[in-house]
Amino acid sequence: MMVPVSETEFMFEHGHGEVKIEALLSKYRQDFVSLLTFSFNPSILALKVINYVDWSHLHVEPINEINMNNIVAWNKCKKNIDEARFQRAN
Repeated sequence: MMVPVSETEFMFEHGHGEVKIEALLSKYRQDFVSLLTFSFNPSILALKVINYVDWSHLHVEPINEINMNNIVAWNKCKKNIDEARFQRAN
């Protein structure tokens, strides 16, 4: 990171950038968690749901290794899938 030495001069300081980034992450930790959650989870959710469709050529099996049991949206999707399967079976 470039740290100002004077009004017209800057000096590269590696440690300063690390400290600033850590402070930013600490201050906005929950915002970053939410950002990552909402940007990443929808794609994974969609792929996990597609794996329940009977068209195996659409399946992305490695997605099943991602544990999303603590994700409310996945639990809701899984419940709906299980209920639909139960209704179809009866």
